[in-house]
Amino acid sequence: GRPRQTPRRRRPNADAAMKSTTTMPMVLRLALLLAVAASSLTAAQTLYPEDGPVVELTDETFAELVSGNGREAWVIAFHTDGCAPCAQMAPTFTKAARSMEGIVRFGHAHVQTNQAVAKDAGLTKVPTVLGYPAHATANPYTKKSAKQPVEYRNSTSSHKKIADFAASLLPLDLVTRVDSLAALAEARKGELPLALLVSTKADSTSSLYRSLALRFKRRMAFAEVHNSLEDVLAPLGVTEAPLLMAFPVGGNDDQVKHEGEMKAAELIEFLESHAGPVPEDDAPEVHSARKDGKDVGGGGDDASDSSKSSKDGGSSKSKSSKAGEKSMFSLISAEKFEDTVLKSEPVVMVVFTKLGNPECVKRSREVAQALVKLNGQVQMGEVDASDAKSQDIVKKYAPELLSAAAADAADAADAVDAADAATKCLELVIFPHGNEKEESDPETYAGDIETEALSAWIYESVPDFVMTLKAKLVDNFLQQNPMKPKVVLFFAKGEAPQEFVALAANFQNDFAFGVVSASDKANMERFQVTATPAIRLLYIAPPKEGESLGKNVQYSAAAYPAAALLYTQMHQWLQQVQIQVLGKDLGGNAKPAAKKAEPVALVGSPEELEAECGKSGLCVVAFVGQEEGKKREMDEAIIEAVAQAKVDKPFKFVYVDPAAQRSFALAFEVMSSDVPTVTVVSMRKNRFATYRKTFNAERLGDFLDEVLAAKQRTQMIQEIPKLVPGGEEPEAAPEDMAEEEFDLSDIMGEEVSGTKEEKDKRIKQELEEEAAAAAAAAAAGASATDVAAAAAAAIPKDDDDEVGMGRGSGGGGGGGGGSGGSG
Repeated sequence: GRPRQTPRRRRPNADAAMKSTTTMPMVLRLALLLAVAASSLTAAQTLYPEDGPVVELTDETFAELVSGNGREAWVIAFHTDGCAPCAQMAPTFTKAARSMEGIVRFGHAHVQTNQAVAKDAGLTKVPTVLGYPAHATANPYTKKSAKQPVEYRNSTSSHKKIADFAASLLPLDLVTRVDSLAALAEARKGELPLALLVSTKADSTSSLYRSLALRFKRRMAFAEVHNSLEDVLAPLGVTEAPLLMAFPVGGNDDQVKHEGEMKAAELIEFLESHAGPVPEDDAPEVHSARKDGKDVGGGGDDASDSSKSSKDGGSSKSKSSKAGEKSMFSLISAEKFEDTVLKSEPVVMVVFTKLGNPECVKRSREVAQALVKLNGQVQMGEVDASDAKSQDIVKKYAPELLSAAAADAADAADAVDAADAATKCLELVIFPHGNEKEESDPETYAGDIETEALSAWIYESVPDFVMTLKAKLVDNFLQQNPMKPKVVLFFAKGEAPQEFVALAANFQNDFAFGVVSASDKANMERFQVTATPAIRLLYIAPPKEGESLGKNVQYSAAAYPAAALLYTQMHQWLQQVQIQVLGKDLGGNAKPAAKKAEPVALVGSPEELEAECGKSGLCVVAFVGQEEGKKREMDEAIIEAVAQAKVDKPFKFVYVDPAAQRSFALAFEVMSSDVPTVTVVSMRKNRFATYRKTFNAERLGDFLDEVLAAKQRTQMIQEIPKLVPGGEEPEAAPEDMAEEEFDLSDIMGEEVSGTKEEKDKRIKQELEEEAAAAAAAAAAGASATDVAAAAAAAIPKDDDDEVGMGRGSGGGGGGGGGSGGSG
């Protein structure tokens, strides 16, 4: 029949995987910085120096500075000893505090020494950043009011995002915009002095001015006018902006202009001298929990499935039944079914329900209640089988519901018995893990609606990405892809519980998961684990921009802060790690949009190179010929593909024309025969590495990864060469070795003229003359030879056989010596 039992997904073979792992060329030393281990209190306090912009808050000071303060918003970082992410966040948090000084207060609280504050905040993890607005919120049930904190759920490595979060805590309704003299006069009719800002912002109020309006609330009214409205400003004698003015009560024209700088401290001092007295009842203003139709909350990563559904196009809950009850599942519309289910990688369980039938809605609620403990572990949703738009989907994945349509038209009691009617109300279908669910075979549930049976059925479809680690395999596990954080569970049974398996399935793209048995005493001691279950997060902090990992890399470690393995808490904990360690921007639990790489610019001068690469960590210089044609298009397409693939890495890509910048290219050992290629240059360290292999996107990407991981040898360069504006002069073309044409008359010194017969006669005569001259010379030579032979016979030989030397010496004597000397 249709229902079938899917065999349990087999675990990856740990032994085989480890044997295939090669030892990496880096030293992986485990630096256990466990949150549960004792560490120096002094070191913890230095996270936020006393004289810095982040104020220390304690159980004793929290109520006065934060809870009872109705004039300032606060952003507070909660931390503890030995928390590596806390330490990493501190500099960024301090920078955000400094940028918002005088606008929003920043504080920090140590959770171990201030447990009352931590308890009231409901903390489940550290670090945690909470924002406290100036107002309190009324509880409609207890009738009590208190400040409701808003959790910051974005990147803790971006001071700009933390500052933006702080600004969002400021009220928006305390500043009135005026656009005419009549509106200004109306603003001055109140019983409070008026502060008027001449602003350069057309449609928004600065966070500084909003904070001033909050600080002087009920002491001063605040208005704002744009500097382009001359009909309002001319009567006031205003000619510059921005400018702050104060108007006294009474409507006279004795306005006072602020003459100092537009900084928080000076503006506060100016307004303090013109504001009214502080009210006797200065407690925080109490707002309704649904003020302006909004619930108080952060809308962040812990958003429920219903909120996700509303973003996805369906309503947050399914249709109301006739009895007034609603389904507890998120509704998946027909338009969103493909993206939400078929193209989603994790396991998805879909309930196909006839929501037009109240009995079916009731049945759907029973299923939801039976699956409460699995909430978040697998994705769940509901398709309305009564909706005409969903009929094609229902026909494909839950056809039995359509076959029962005729029976539903009649009263259930008359058509079939109650149990049979209930069975036909809904179908539970599970879609397996993977992105190609449309080609897979989803499984339909055929058991009872009861927690244990339903849970077992769903868990069988969850793939197991948890590697069982034996004693000697832990080090090999750590050496596999060291930049991927490791989540290691120490468990009594040595086999991971289902909640941890589900966690691994949902986070396997960003983390590697392993389980170590509690019987492995050596690793228990090594990781300072004294009780099970316990989880250790092992990670290598990514290098800062412009820096590489180096050869000696240390693992940092942090402990899961809770004793029980509750899935929701583990899920939230790893989401925080994604933000703080991996730098992910989860954006309120929505998948972040892919970042687009900047266009790669062609640089041709030192100024252009400095503008593009001066502030970057590593400059990737792409030497690509600039001649128009398909070759250039293909080469540039490869560079742009690599730039997109490395958009999150500290690289800046530029083009350089190798023909126009020959000296620049030669400085990096790039010849014309090497083009196209790339050179990675550290502008600050004067080091470079030039790519020498096949020019394609994959290999270029691997080369850049090796440079970043310090696995690629780099060379020192004395100074970064200068690009020549406009390019260098073209190389001179080599001269052709053409044969020179010449005229024989120039060489012979004679004029060649006359007819052919005359030329032949003259040549014959010249030949005869040359022959006669040669014969005369031969006769004269023969006579000279005979005379020389006779003279030689008359000269006696010396005993020492120095014939030449004797003639030479005798040459200095009488008349014969002259002859001999001449000879």
